[in-house]
Amino acid sequence: AKRDAIKMLTVNAASGFGSGGGGGADLPPQGDSIQWHFRADLGITTSGNGVSVWLDQVGETESMSQDDDTDRPGYDATQTVGTKENAGIVIFDKTGGVSGYGEWMKGSNIQSTGQPFTVFCLFNPVSYVTNSYLWDGRGNGGTDASSVAGSCLEQTGGDPGMRMHAAVGPISFPLGEFHLATTIWNGASSFFQIDDSTTDTGTIASDYDAGMYFGTNQWQGGGTFPYPADYEMVEWIGYDGALGAGTSPTLAEVQDYFKNRYGLW
Repeated sequence: AKRDAIKMLTVNAASGFGSGGGGGADLPPQGDSIQWHFRADLGITTSGNGVSVWLDQVGETESMSQDDDTDRPGYDATQTVGTKENAGIVIFDKTGGVSGYGEWMKGSNIQSTGQPFTVFCLFNPVSYVTNSYLWDGRGNGGTDASSVAGSCLEQTGGDPGMRMHAAVGPISFPLGEFHLATTIWNGASSFFQIDDSTTDTGTIASDYDAGMYFGTNQWQGGGTFPYPADYEMVEWIGYDGALGAGTSPTLAEVQDYFKNRYGLW
């Protein structure tokens, strides 16, 4: 991880989000269904080795957090992503963390209410690691081993390297490049896409996210299940429902937000 790039500061969390509206030129569309929003230039608090708190920008009351300094991901506030200067990145190092189980964050209340839901994630895969999770949901914030499996974006270990919960994909996400993953979790109509390009569809069982991990689902039910990923996360947005042409916002509106903000395609 880029430890020399960690900025010992708190990035201003005041994004101007309200309960509705379109979000503005530099903010994602709100519509009726936005639930969670994490962006690497907003709501970041660093301490010691890296990021201790990453504040959700919708309600600004919940957060991803990491209390253990050894497990904290790195942070670079100056990273250019596409054409966007100082976009920032949160750096998850698969070889870091306690016992080398990777760096990670957890949000016990960052969750969906069940399918369908839509998640957008802008990231750079630094390396491919078999069965490594960029994010994963577990019951009760990851403490209940008997809970249903979470919804994860995972690596396959080679190219093409990304898939939705071992069921939709894989799709090639080139190493060392920032790309947008669009994921719609909707039973037999689940959908996966890179940028505005390659797509795949398939069936995702009707489980749900009840507590969210970024980086790995390191701890669950009193046992250690390390599936650490090696990547740089820029932005993660979750919406309730399966976004499409007739929803608020539409799928195209959110994808256009990423396209226009970062100039990636």
